[in-house]
Amino acid sequence: MVSKNGKGLAWFKFFVADWLTSPDVLRMTAAERGVFITLLVWQVESGGSIPKDTQMLAKLTGFEQRLLDRFFVYNWHLFPECPGNPRRIANDKLVSICSFKDLPEDVPIDKIREEEKRQEKDRLDGWIGGDATSDIAEKPGALTKGTPGYYEPGQYPSGKEKARPKEIYKHVARAWATIKGVGAICRYPSKYPEAWEDLCTTKDADLIVPAFELWAVKEGGTGTNQFPISDFLRVAHQYTVQVIPLNSTGVKNEQADHDAAKEAYLESLRQLAAAKPPVVDEPGPEAL
Repeated sequence: MVSKNGKGLAWFKFFVADWLTSPDVLRMTAAERGVFITLLVWQVESGGSIPKDTQMLAKLTGFEQRLLDRFFVYNWHLFPECPGNPRRIANDKLVSICSFKDLPEDVPIDKIREEEKRQEKDRLDGWIGGDATSDIAEKPGALTKGTPGYYEPGQYPSGKEKARPKEIYKHVARAWATIKGVGAICRYPSKYPEAWEDLCTTKDADLIVPAFELWAVKEGGTGTNQFPISDFLRVAHQYTVQVIPLNSTGVKNEQADHDAAKEAYLESLRQLAAAKPPVVDEPGPEAL
């Protein structure tokens, strides 16, 4: 059965146990869970994918764009780009349990992702970043001081916690002018300050600035954009996980980073559960 618009499905399977036990869902706020399930519904309604642009998603879903941007800062991995169409994104698990008209039925999505990973590994083995970032490094581990993406602990002091977002912003603004030219202006992300503050709280400046540099070289455009940080925030995690591997072996290790974060979160849940007082099965005052 198809949906009213004739593109998607009228319904889809929803595994309750997966939702209730998913580490990704468990760490989401109530608002983020609402965004997640709504995006899944629209993916089904739209025939297998949704727009990557959050402005278009805001019009489609009715959510504020700033809420969507904040969601994707931490959950971009739940909706990777569609093979062959970087302007569309899709949840892989939903694709695997549904049959959509705009995706080839004879090529399972997991096979497509495996082929993408293989091609990415082959590319990184011989050339960091390919054509898009060829001016960053020619060989794995070739990043040197002064090169966009170079990482060194302590190279970007960020001060006390309350002042950290503005201090890191100053480093990022200088990096933007260095990469795009002295006339390039980088303004403070006043439109989405919460997402920037969250990132500065959870990541060090030594990691954020090189990640921003990598993004600026690959996706930053000509430098006419005066609010590059707002665009960077949408894909920040994709670049922060690349910094240290690129400065060591040159090979990205996003899965290892994700697994480590997942295990750390599950361990925190186990510690919270262990710290709870035992449940005493005794009648309360209302039973008297």
